[in-house]
Amino acid sequence: MTSWAALAGVFLLLLAGGVGFPMPEDVTLLGAGMLARGGPVAVWQAVVVGIAGVCLADWMLYLAGRRYGAMVIGHPLVARVVRREHVDAVDAVVRRRGALAVFLARFVLGTRLATSLSAAAFGVPALAFAVADGAGSTLFVSAMVTLGYLFRPSP
Repeated sequence: MTSWAALAGVFLLLLAGGVGFPMPEDVTLLGAGMLARGGPVAVWQAVVVGIAGVCLADWMLYLAGRRYGAMVIGHPLVARVVRREHVDAVDAVVRRRGALAVFLARFVLGTRLATSLSAAAFGVPALAFAVADGAGSTLFVSAMVTLGYLFRPSP
């Protein structure tokens, strides 16, 4: 497999996982780190593509929340992925903490999708979202890719 095909696969899996496809981002990022250890990509490439894929997926959710507001949470496709009680709990945190909630959601399993949708629907400004999401994603992606790299046996 060529490096561009591997990186494109990582990017597409991150986009799909970020908007609800049942493929956790952590698994994809760990796999990207493993590819970097013994395969066709460099660690920096895996990190850059990882950050791009994760942030783009978050922005897709943020823009959907901005466009459709709170009603997007009630959509049947969203309801399959995120329970209403979960969204209510996330909404309360987003209303109180704003961009900090966006940053922290990157590190709490199962909250990112609802947080990105809620951030836009409940008034977190785009610049604040971008900074918080970028910072959280950079830390998270770098850590996951590095772990995948470190714990793969040498080729």
